[in-house]
Amino acid sequence: GKNGASRARSLAEGGGGTEPHGVERAATDENKAQHTPRRLARGGAKGHAGANIATKLLGANSIDAYATGGVRELRTDELKSQPKPPPTDVAVREALRELRGDDWAAQFDAINLLRRVFAHSEGDTVDPAILAQLHSLNLLLIGFADSLRSALAKNACVCFREMFARLGRHMEADLDQVVPVLIKKAAESNGFICDEANKALAVMAHSVSDGRAIGAFAACAAHRNPSARAKAALHLSRALEVIGFAKLLHSRELDRIVSVFANLLTEGLSET
Repeated sequence: GKNGASRARSLAEGGGGTEPHGVERAATDENKAQHTPRRLARGGAKGHAGANIATKLLGANSIDAYATGGVRELRTDELKSQPKPPPTDVAVREALRELRGDDWAAQFDAINLLRRVFAHSEGDTVDPAILAQLHSLNLLLIGFADSLRSALAKNACVCFREMFARLGRHMEADLDQVVPVLIKKAAESNGFICDEANKALAVMAHSVSDGRAIGAFAACAAHRNPSARAKAALHLSRALEVIGFAKLLHSRELDRIVSVFANLLTEGLSET
């Protein structure tokens, strides 16, 4: 409902407040060359034209980050101050091209491009260009959320948080694939990634239908990792608080919930 959507957007906008303004990565001459976008050929008119195209699509700050051998993290509240993205169909097509590439810095900025598209979207209607490629975007972002590169993993988790807030129930089709990787990252020891995964899961619980949220968390309660099961139990209990226990007593999900919590009570991990 509208209240749930408003709450989700509030969580999404407030969730990025602790992110640092930037994160710099040291780079040798070799990996600087590797991380420079392929379209930015060094020197010559062709390289200059490539830089102009990249600047328009990804934003000047991203190009500056490449020049210094670093990537720039953007808080949710910074996105609207960034250059307005190109038309949605163009932006989505460019993001998909870079996400499918092998340049991790370009992939990082492609995620930021998507985030800018969502931040600059207005109204309740979702652009058809996003919906047409939503499954492909989700699958790619799942891979990045589980990346060994912490900057990519964190940015993908942030993007999922903002997608849940903006797209709401349109995300339900891929919940069974998105939620397990967020639960996994929430259970890991990297504090920054863990925090962002938890925020994304909290926004998800406010953005999709009660049944789909319960189902996604309940499925993760059988995860083979005890820490992941503990996170699933935590988010399931919080989702039930959002739903309201009075409403839950009349829910068709009640039997499933009782069974899940009965199994979790046998856990040896105290957090669960």
